[in-house]
Amino acid sequence: MRPGPPAAMAAQRLEDKLTCAICLGLYQDPVTLLCGHNFCGACIRDWWKRCEKACPECRQPFPDGAELRRNVALSGVLEELRARPAPGPGPDPGSAPAPGPGPGPGPDPGARCPRHGRPLELFCRTEGLCVCSACTVRECRLHERALLDAERREREAQLRATLELTQQQATQAESQLQELHWQSNQIQAPHVPTQSSACALASMVFGKFSRLLQALEMRRALALRDIEVAKTQVLKQVRDEEQRLEGHLEALARCNRRIRDLLEQLDDQTFLQDQQVKHRRQPRGPDRPGSFELWQVQCAQSFQAGQHYWEVRASDHSVTLGIAYPKLTRRRQGPHTDNIGRGPSSWGLCIQEDSAQAWHNGEAQRLPAVSGRLLGVDLDLASGCLTFYSLEPKTQPLHTFHAFFTQPLYPIFWLLEGRTLTLCHQPEAKLSPGLQEEASGLS
Repeated sequence: MRPGPPAAMAAQRLEDKLTCAICLGLYQDPVTLLCGHNFCGACIRDWWKRCEKACPECRQPFPDGAELRRNVALSGVLEELRARPAPGPGPDPGSAPAPGPGPGPGPDPGARCPRHGRPLELFCRTEGLCVCSACTVRECRLHERALLDAERREREAQLRATLELTQQQATQAESQLQELHWQSNQIQAPHVPTQSSACALASMVFGKFSRLLQALEMRRALALRDIEVAKTQVLKQVRDEEQRLEGHLEALARCNRRIRDLLEQLDDQTFLQDQQVKHRRQPRGPDRPGSFELWQVQCAQSFQAGQHYWEVRASDHSVTLGIAYPKLTRRRQGPHTDNIGRGPSSWGLCIQEDSAQAWHNGEAQRLPAVSGRLLGVDLDLASGCLTFYSLEPKTQPLHTFHAFFTQPLYPIFWLLEGRTLTLCHQPEAKLSPGLQEEASGLS
């Protein structure tokens, strides 16, 4: 016959009463403070070496002249408990209880702390983890913490603000796309009498030149050819801009879907920890397709035509930013900590403590030190120019690459442990013409 659950529960409660609040284990050489709380002798002495001389539970000061006294009665109970034989076929009193229905800190009451097996009640902002109350005694004692529901409300507000911004961007992009469709139809329409119609302009030129002498036939043919070339170029620019906006709309739609899915997530631990991005020595899980073996990150959006400008704020030196083709290798090559600019498929600017370096195809050009941490990147695919700028304390060009770009380009970054990089969203930011002319003179 199986032993009833009350006996196991009673043993568990007794073991909880005999647990030291500092080490969370059974008392070893227990001592009693003047306030009546008990601790392991070694634990309380080590605690007082690092903190004030007071009770860790009630904060009552312990006099300097007083001595710690061994709790004889509690020591006898512990000796009796340790001498007791292990239970038979019943459940182990020291094992963690199985998850089941009951009250809990979030929608999943069975969620337990992987360190101590207790219910998750708090969120550690320093580590970006959901923790239990026991974690606050040791691992997270000096960390910034918050209640789960308070942290979730704050994250929800941030996500809703981001969702509103992406919806505004989607509306603006759709309006621009409709305008481009209209322009494309005007250019290709043969019967619309507007100045933007290339076919109407070609017909007018043909009518005028048909009345000229035969000596002007060569000039008429050249004029018609120039019009067709201009028409082809304009249509190509329109189609390229349409593709860029359509890709931008797809990226915004994916972002909206991800935010909505996260807002519908009921589990606090999944919701809170999914938004944390932290530099780690070891990955959280197995590598995914396209993951870098190096400490690098690559943007999902690429550029194929037009002119693009973005700004990056770095927390400190020892960071690299640049652009790369899709075929950039994800593996380490040689002794370098990154592969941006180490081969023909990427271009990069490496910011060091006392200097900066421009890298491409394995060759570096040493540049003066960058005093500020706000940097600008200007990519002109039509002219084949990539220019890096320092924006603090004043705006000045650092280096310009000249190349014939043949594939889509992705922004890419590398950062040392403990560093952060932030992409600054400034859709209206443009460089002054004078600064662009100054940058075009850099080698």
